[in-house]
Amino acid sequence: MADKHCVFDNTTCSARAKQSTAANFKAVCHTERGKGEIRGFLDGVLSLQHPFDAERQDWCLWLVAGGRPPEEFKNVLRSFDSPTICGLVWNKNFVAYRCRDCGISPCMSLCADCFHAGNHEGHDFNMFKSQAGGACDCGDENVMKPEGFCHRHGTKDTAVSRTDPPPELLAMAQIVVPRLCLRLQQQLKQIDPYTIDPVADYMGDAEVLVNFLVQLCDTNTMKTVTAESLMLKITDVERIFIKDTKSSSTSSSSFRGTKRSSIDRMDSSSSLSSVLSCDSVDDIVNRTFLDFLMDFVTQFEFPQKIVTFLLHLLPSAEYKEAFTRVFCQHYQKIAKALVLNSDSSSEDQLSNVWCMSVYSCLVTKPWQRK
Repeated sequence: MADKHCVFDNTTCSARAKQSTAANFKAVCHTERGKGEIRGFLDGVLSLQHPFDAERQDWCLWLVAGGRPPEEFKNVLRSFDSPTICGLVWNKNFVAYRCRDCGISPCMSLCADCFHAGNHEGHDFNMFKSQAGGACDCGDENVMKPEGFCHRHGTKDTAVSRTDPPPELLAMAQIVVPRLCLRLQQQLKQIDPYTIDPVADYMGDAEVLVNFLVQLCDTNTMKTVTAESLMLKITDVERIFIKDTKSSSTSSSSFRGTKRSSIDRMDSSSSLSSVLSCDSVDDIVNRTFLDFLMDFVTQFEFPQKIVTFLLHLLPSAEYKEAFTRVFCQHYQKIAKALVLNSDSSSEDQLSNVWCMSVYSCLVTKPWQRK
């Protein structure tokens, strides 16, 4: 039974023990008792009292896979994948391609694999070194004509329609990933920008978690699960995973207090965090993980790892719309932040903001060309 595995004891376990525990949890994850046991176990694995080390990462992989070996689980998910958009995210200095004959938007970009796998013979194209990072648009009809897509991307006209993974395959992932998002949010909100110098020094363990989430999104299905998790309200996830309701309200109050203290110091500080405005109680209650992360990247000078993570999920259409809405809501804060900041890192920050703004503007088709 799963209940004998319901407490995480911080000891290193064998792969067989992890597989057995994960399989037992999956067997009971649809029952209230089972959900409670999983929550308790995840509280131990993802406790803020310990770094998100290799052992905890491995536990999360086994739990997400629900008892299958993680690589086998990934291969099973790939059998359901039929990604319409490439979405490969790159940083500055990445070599990419742009085809003016296929592009609807002048900002369209293609990775080398998609460009060479597509038919651009005789087209007006160029190879360029990205100045600010970007993402591959292959398969996105909002950005380029379908005839420029490679054979791997775009809407396929096939006799057999794509089947979705069975719900039970993702049952554990839909429990674990929101808890990972909550751990990231809890970890980041503890950081006071006034006591951290330089800002990058505190990001170590948080970046490990962000990198893990990016690696977890190695399949289109897991990208969707992660994107859906980021769009959840933080208070709803806290209500599920935090037993003491006072802890949930306290965490919201704590974050609200941090933002108020930032405003109190606006007159005496020109730092980026001083441009953030105080949110209403309704804003706090309705804040999603995506809202929080956009607040965070604005306040903390647009850290590359988190920006890349947010862009990595853009192939999900629903997430892309949510990302655009949140980005536009923050645009005034972002502009003020860039004006106030004039140090040596401002060029990198501007590059990250430019990259985010370009892809937030490509949600709906501006026109159709024949």
